[in-house]
Amino acid sequence: MSMPHIGWRIDSPRLDQIQMFFAQIAEGKITDSDMMVFLRGGRGILQEVFPLSINYDLSIEEMVKEGGYYWVDKKITSRHFQTQTNRCGTVECEAFLIYFGRPLSPNQARIELQGYGLRPAGIFELLAFGKIHPEIQKRYSIVAIDSCWEDSKLLGCDTYPCLSTIPEEEIGQGERCLELIPVEHCKYPWFL
Repeated sequence: MSMPHIGWRIDSPRLDQIQMFFAQIAEGKITDSDMMVFLRGGRGILQEVFPLSINYDLSIEEMVKEGGYYWVDKKITSRHFQTQTNRCGTVECEAFLIYFGRPLSPNQARIELQGYGLRPAGIFELLAFGKIHPEIQKRYSIVAIDSCWEDSKLLGCDTYPCLSTIPEEEIGQGERCLELIPVEHCKYPWFL
């Protein structure tokens, strides 16, 4: 067993561990996300920050149309989501796209986000994000857990709006879509 160099903590990685780590990267066994988690000390949070302009005067249907999605779940309408009536006009803000690197329930994700001083996005923020940053949606599945489909209790689990893409093996592969998903069934979503 090799000893750490003077000044290193006892629990610092050894040279052989670092070599093994880089060998796994070269073999493709460690993804970019895994690398980012490692570089952040294993806490498992990745974040990207994007400018966002949200027009709260538009209806959900208008925002969906402006997003230009290939496919949209027909239940994503103003009728099925409570609108944020205390907001109006256009708001400019920063949107934080967060990845925790592990499966989380919506309640766990909400607590984690609050721990970073963030609140989860609702459907209006998600739709504005999809319109302004469509290329990001092609890289990640992005969920807004502050907007739950009102009738989801009928299914036995809460479902949330999600920006995603059609899988490669299906017709329309790689096209952007807007769906409702139970977050528990989405292995590693990004939260807005």
